[in-house]
Amino acid sequence: MIYISNPPECLIDYIVLKEGCYCNADGTKAEVPTPKSGFYIEFLQGISIENLSDISPENQDATSLVNNMVYLAAQVTEKRLTNWLSKNGFDLNKRGKKYEACNPTTKADVPVAFDKGIRISKANIDSDQAVIFIEAIKVKAQNDGTTTLKVEDVDGNVLWSQSATLVANQEISFKVNQSFTEDIIFVLADSTNVGLYEWNCNYQGGCCGKQISLRQDLSVMGFDGVQNSFTGFLGVCARLNCTDKNIICNFLDKLEMSILYQTGAEILKEWLSPSSRINLIKSFGKDWAQEQIEVYQNQSIEYLEAEIRNIQNLLSYDRYCYSCENNLRTINTIP
Repeated sequence: MIYISNPPECLIDYIVLKEGCYCNADGTKAEVPTPKSGFYIEFLQGISIENLSDISPENQDATSLVNNMVYLAAQVTEKRLTNWLSKNGFDLNKRGKKYEACNPTTKADVPVAFDKGIRISKANIDSDQAVIFIEAIKVKAQNDGTTTLKVEDVDGNVLWSQSATLVANQEISFKVNQSFTEDIIFVLADSTNVGLYEWNCNYQGGCCGKQISLRQDLSVMGFDGVQNSFTGFLGVCARLNCTDKNIICNFLDKLEMSILYQTGAEILKEWLSPSSRINLIKSFGKDWAQEQIEVYQNQSIEYLEAEIRNIQNLLSYDRYCYSCENNLRTINTIP
């Protein structure tokens, strides 16, 4: 059995077991959640808590089994969707152009108990698939000292952090190489022990000879711990990338039936696998299960194909992340 260890949040309680056992974060018994998709797994013929319990591994209960099969089915559906998009002319612009944000000055601030840096946001980009990619953070201080570099969201949640040792009057670059899905992030350095040099975030220049403040994709402003300005306290090399990771989360309202039937197929595959703890499927035979796997998979594909045009129309508005070769007059069927 394939286990999905870190599923996207959108799939939590997407399809649930009506008679399942669910727990709160503290381990106490919880009410069965209302499925986000509107479907309980028992909607499918031949699938019950008794059968699910029989095939669950000894270290996993029927509820966990259903959750894992939903995550696996969503991956299968997402792969079908992305393959279709690629075959039918929707190409993802995965790698954006790299820009260097802000330019160091000769003026340094005094150490103060604030997190200072810059604010980066997606500028005029309305795309669920666009992510801010930070390649490196550049810092310069007037004295030797230690600091903590961090990336935070607008609520102050730390998305990335790293301790850093600075050498007086030397610009030092620290690798990040991480994508952030947030529309706005703050790249910060703790200035308690170091006097950070000011960086000009409103200039002509950068590693690609572009002025990032005039870009259509990224907007960068300085941040002094209280407010935004053209004066920042560090620099970054950044770009706006596109990713199809978890693209399925943007279309769950159109893919519930496709994921539901694929979940049924994945459960039946587990029933028939050599590792299954039972040799005979209760209420239905192995021949039925084998035939039903194909039925469920075909139904999953049919429901996906029925929504393809709607998904295509939605993606056509994403001018930044998707470019469309106009070959969609004929729709390729999903294998």
